[in-house]
Amino acid sequence: MTGGFDRLSLTGKVAVITGGGNGIGAESAVLMAARGADVIVADINLPAAQAVEKRIRDNGGSALALSVDVGKSGELQALMDKAADHFGGLHILFNNAFFQVLGSVEQLAEEDWDRTQNVTLKSVYLGSKYAIPHIRASGGGAIVNTASMHAITGFRGFAAYQAAKGGVCALTRQMAMDYGRENIRVNAVLPGPTITAAFAQVPQSYVDICARRMPILRVGQPDETAEAVAFLASDAASLITGISMPVDGGATIVGEPDWLDDRPDVLP
Repeated sequence: MTGGFDRLSLTGKVAVITGGGNGIGAESAVLMAARGADVIVADINLPAAQAVEKRIRDNGGSALALSVDVGKSGELQALMDKAADHFGGLHILFNNAFFQVLGSVEQLAEEDWDRTQNVTLKSVYLGSKYAIPHIRASGGGAIVNTASMHAITGFRGFAAYQAAKGGVCALTRQMAMDYGRENIRVNAVLPGPTITAAFAQVPQSYVDICARRMPILRVGQPDETAEAVAFLASDAASLITGISMPVDGGATIVGEPDWLDDRPDVLP
């Protein structure tokens, strides 16, 4: 390739992806490896991470699968240290892991609130805390965080998840301010309805109506969000930091369907 497209290459970069065993994380791992990165595929489900590692290796890429519970500080620290040691540096962190339990603040158990915040929001803080020294030592790089359209659009029954994803966007801006002078860019992607394992749990009727209401008349696929993640991680995005970028087919300009009040049977 020639010209500006060369800047999409991730050759010589080392990337850690949490929640890398499926969905957006898996497709991002495969795409980054295809563009030249050495990839650590980290997931609480080790067999799923190993399956992604195999996909990458079968395509001629470089990857290592590791088990991690991102809700535990020690495991995240060990993950970042292992990545830097195994591949000789660290340039990219994709904080993608999440957990959610549906419910309003009255309905949620405190332990479910805490687990959602720990895995979805606190893990972004901890993952970045332990990755940044390695990224700094490697000469700089990029952090990409998975937020959600939930961060900027209201939905009934998602109190813990909405709070966590809103926090991801705020933390993204703060880290961009704190580390920009050290050549570390920090951005977030905000996926809309996307066919992942989590979204597959909702009724097909909900998926169909979401698709009809979206400006592009369909829900997203994980590899489409992966393209945005890989772009933000690359030198092609060298002037972009501190943003929360919807990758949602226009879902955030529509919001929650008003028919849900009359059709509670299709709620996830």
